[in-house]
Amino acid sequence: MLIVDMPLLLASFFGLVMGWLICWLSDWLPAQLGRNRDDASILVAAPEQAKHRISPLSLGVMLGTAVLYAYLYHRLQFSDNFFFLAGLTSFLILLAVIDVKYRLILNVLIIPAIAAILLYQFWPITQASWSALLGGVVIFFMFMLVAMLSSGGLGGGDIKLATFLGVIFGLPYVFWALLAGALAGGGTAVFLLFVRGWERKTQMPYGPFLCLGAIVALLINPIPWLLSLLS
Repeated sequence: MLIVDMPLLLASFFGLVMGWLICWLSDWLPAQLGRNRDDASILVAAPEQAKHRISPLSLGVMLGTAVLYAYLYHRLQFSDNFFFLAGLTSFLILLAVIDVKYRLILNVLIIPAIAAILLYQFWPITQASWSALLGGVVIFFMFMLVAMLSSGGLGGGDIKLATFLGVIFGLPYVFWALLAGALAGGGTAVFLLFVRGWERKTQMPYGPFLCLGAIVALLINPIPWLLSLLS
């Protein structure tokens, strides 16, 4: 007899709907600010094609969010942590999709998010609160320095996004998120270079990889495993 886990299916459906909402917001929000789509993205369907079919990016976002929500439910059930992580990861996905399509991190999203996560970290004030503040400050200046030395390699949006991650994770845990993002970005660059035939001078937005690294770090904590190797 086939047993169907209805709450798990509900979580997956919730994720599918949230993925659709993310795709819609990723076009609606920039349109309100007068931003135009960067049609150079290989993942975004051309305007005339988008009217007739779902783009690979949109399909991937909807399916990926459904799987993500199912995984969160499997680990956390419908708890407070489930809804917190579902909301946070959905926000990161939204930032990533907008950056893929429009090559920008919207201030109207990231600045209130930094303020909100700071308020969350400092209510109440604990030792972790100062770790979060220190993480945001250190990562801000680190990425600011990299942006100055890279001559346009990083934009102001990337700096603010990295600061947001610093406040979320605090020191030293934010470096795991940054490492995961760097590995994802490097792997994607190699794939596009050899499989898709991109030129070396082609620029990729770094924001989506920061978001991906943050999601990986939220779901996977390698610290206990690494400590077990040293014991």
